[in-house]
Amino acid sequence: MEGGMPSVDDAQPSRNVAVGANPVPLMRLLAGEIAVGTIINIAFNLFFAWLIFYGRTPIGRDAMLLDMIPAAFLPALLMTFPITVLMRKRMRQGLTVTPAPRLPFILPLRVLLRAPAIALIALALVAVPTIVLLCLCWSSDWSWGALVVFKIGFSAFHAAMITPIVVLAALQLDRREAPLSTNHCFP
Repeated sequence: MEGGMPSVDDAQPSRNVAVGANPVPLMRLLAGEIAVGTIINIAFNLFFAWLIFYGRTPIGRDAMLLDMIPAAFLPALLMTFPITVLMRKRMRQGLTVTPAPRLPFILPLRVLLRAPAIALIALALVAVPTIVLLCLCWSSDWSWGALVVFKIGFSAFHAAMITPIVVLAALQLDRREAPLSTNHCFP
């Protein structure tokens, strides 16, 4: 507040920021991040599908199978950077989450190493099951409309699987960071 006048920041508190005594439930935080991630993933995947496939009908199985690798890897790689920055900013503003976030595995502390690690996890959790499902269920080539419907569902699945990993990894950073050591990847 400058000169007695409230600022825009005072009137519009940051999303999901809770101060000390009012922790944000982890599931509510994840649900909000997954919703935002789904919208961004849909836009990202549809844009690249349009660049690659628009005007090329019918769309064959082999092209779709090959498309699953970058469609799973790139959004996971790229979402890690902004989510980490936003989560760190919210934590500095007082965000507390209950219960304490935990991942069942260790990821690198440095975002430049963590982003490709999460992207590789996306290949295993999203691309591989989708490729297997497409191989088992493919009956005929797809039209552009069928591809759009598939990409929307795929993007939602991707966001639901990968966004929580990215958010939980970012929330765990403050607890895991230690003084400088020779091993920067693991606590």
